[in-house]
Parts: sequence; structure tokens; C-alpha cells
Amino acid sequence: MKVKRIKLSNILSLSHYAPAIAAVILMLISLTASIAVLWTVILASILIVITFNTNIYLRIVLISAFFLRVFLIFVDENFGLLPYQWDGYFNIAVAIKQNLIEGVPVFNGMNPPGNTKAYSLLASFQYLILGNINAITKVTNGFFASMVILRIYQLGLKLFDSKKVALRAALLFAFLPSFIIYSSLDLRDSLILLVSIDILYRVIQYSDSKKMSTLLFLIIEMVLMAFLRGQNVALYLFVFLIYLLTTHFYHRPFGYKLTASVLLMFVLFVFLKWLDHAGISEKIFSYANLVVSSRDLGGSAYLQGFQYNTWFDVFKNLPIRFFYFTFGPLPWDINNIFMLLSFFEVLFILAFAIFTVNFLRVSNGLNKYQLLLLIFCLTGLAANSLLDSNYGTAIRHRLNYIFVFFMFGSAYLQRYRIKFL
Repeated sequence: MKVKRIKLSNILSLSHYAPAIAAVILMLISLTASIAVLWTVILASILIVITFNTNIYLRIVLISAFFLRVFLIFVDENFGLLPYQWDGYFNIAVAIKQNLIEGVPVFNGMNPPGNTKAYSLLASFQYLILGNINAITKVTNGFFASMVILRIYQLGLKLFDSKKVALRAALLFAFLPSFIIYSSLDLRDSLILLVSIDILYRVIQYSDSKKMSTLLFLIIEMVLMAFLRGQNVALYLFVFLIYLLTTHFYHRPFGYKLTASVLLMFVLFVFLKWLDHAGISEKIFSYANLVVSSRDLGGSAYLQGFQYNTWFDVFKNLPIRFFYFTFGPLPWDINNIFMLLSFFEVLFILAFAIFTVNFLRVSNGLNKYQLLLLIFCLTGLAANSLLDSNYGTAIRHRLNYIFVFFMFGSAYLQRYRIKFL
């Protein structure tokens, strides 16, 4: 008996019946749930339209990733599966919405932390239109996650000129457990990750096209990032500075590189001494110590009680803090089931970090955009590792950078025809 094969295109065509299915569901559930379902259908429809002309396998990854998060949100809303609301975004957003209705200043009667204001304000517009339904913000974050996956595919295609490498990198990151969980919560991380990756994409796009519209989008996104997580703007500008210096010296003779490196080290030494003399270093360390002490609390804390007093402390402790931040939790810090599961995920991340190192070792050199991506990853991980001392925070913050390991790792495995997917 001949079994008829089901085509992927036929599977995807079922998504066109989503509105009709949703209409039936809406008649059977409460008003609040109906609005959440309707919002899900709208975002799913937008996702289908955006990806209409893309690789069919990519469409499956994007749509599956979105509905997996929607399912997780549904389970969480009904059974309280996941911890969330660390920063109280929902309550802040609802209060902002009320202020907007009453026509008073947006943050009247409240004093939210500066880094929560922009995200809460954006969420309040959703609640203003759709009502105080926390699930719709979570679903929106799930949609942002799908857009992140799409950008990872597009970056991979641009940097490695291989659909297989791009698709594998997107697939691996799409279903990374920590990314699934944190992009299903009412947290700003999905939006920050999307803006961060899009900034990278726009930089590369502008470098190729020199279009003013691309530059305008890049500026808008940098301004948005300033409100979402201001320190990232300074970090990304620093990344671009390192990239420009590196590309300038990349193909120079060894003697030229050595001389320039010594000169740059001397300039850095003089600059740090000036910061000390001007009293700026003391303020920087005071802020850093305040942040570190606020993050080394709880059962998932690591390297507790650390303080910065000199620039030597920064450079001396960077390697160990980098390792804990990027590849934690480490076995001796595991004290609950969630940390154990995170440890297994870290083994997977570590494997692709090793594949990345192998790619760099055997390659004949990186193209300029691969170099930018690598600098972005390593600089971002290093900068965040200096301040984070809690695995829960570290796992969230490193998502902004470890997708790079999956790109280079997939390229390495593709080069040696290791068919893991």
C-alpha cells in the first residue's frame, strides 16, 4: 500500500484557516480570553504575511516557535508554571494607562526604575486599546522572539552565504529552552534582543547600501535602545569603535600591528590614569559595586561579595567572571531543578562555543561582517559579565550575544559536512 506524503506547503496552508478556527474558539470562551486569542491571531497573521516569500522551512520554524510560546503562555496563565514579574512591568503599565486616561503626567504618582519606564509605557498602549490583559504583552514578546529568529536567519545568510547555516542557527536559537521561557514572559528582554540584532543588521545593511533610510532606522533604534537599556548604547558604540580599529589593522604587516598595539595600550593606560586623577574612576566603581551587590542575592547568586576598587581589579577578574557569566551555572552551584536544567543547556552552548573556536582556527580569515559579529558577541559578554552575579540575570542577558555561537558553530559543522540537522 502506497502512503501519500504530506507536503510542507499543505501543512502551512492550514494556517490560512486560523481566523475561522479562532472565530469558533472566541464564541466558547470569556471576553478576556477572546481578546487574547484575537490578538494572537492578528500577530500570527502578520507573521505569515511577513514570511510569505521566505524559505518554507524557515516559515515552519518561525510559526512553530511563535505558537510554542503561545502554548506556554496559555499554560502559565492558567497553572502558574513560570516565575515572572521581577520588575513589576504589568502594574507599572496599568498605572501609566490610568494616567493617560486621566490626562495627567505619564509617571504621576509613581517612581519606577528608569530602565522599566520605556517598556512599561509601550505595554500601557496595548492595555489602553485591548484592556488590562497581561497575556497580550506576553504574546507580543513571543512575536518579537519570532522576529529575532528571522533576523538571525537573515544575518546568517548575509555573513555565511549559506541557507543551511542560516536556517540551522535560527532553528537552534529558536528552540533554546531559556530563550523560549524568557520570551514567553512579561519582560523587556525580547524587545531588547530584537532591537539589538536589528541594529547589527542595519549597520551591515547601511555599510553595503549607504541608504539614508537605513541610517534613519538605525538612529531610531539606537534612540529606542537608549530608553530600553541605556548602557547598551555606550556598549554598542564601543563595539563599533573596536570594529573600526580592528578592520584598519586587520591586513597590516605584523610590525605595524605590534607598534599600533603598543601605542593603543599606552593611550589606554594614560586614559585610565586620567580617570583616576579626575575622580571619575571612583564614581564608576561606586556604581559598578552598587549594581553587583544588587545582583548577587538569592539562591542562584555566584561570586558573591565582590567589589571593584581599581582598574587592575577589572582586568584581573574579567576571565573568571566571563566564564561564570557565559557558561554558568557551574556544577558546584546547582541547588535546584531549574539550575540543573540550565546546566544541561549550558553544555549545549559550550559545545557551540568550541565549534566557534574551531571555525576561527581553521578558517582562512573572517570577512568584515563576521568580524563585527564576533566582536559584538565577545565584547557584550565581557561587559555584562563584569556586573552580573546571578545566574537568572546572566541567562537572560547573555541571550543577547550567544546566538553568535550558533552561527559560527553551524558554519563549522557545515564545512565538515556534519549533518546534525
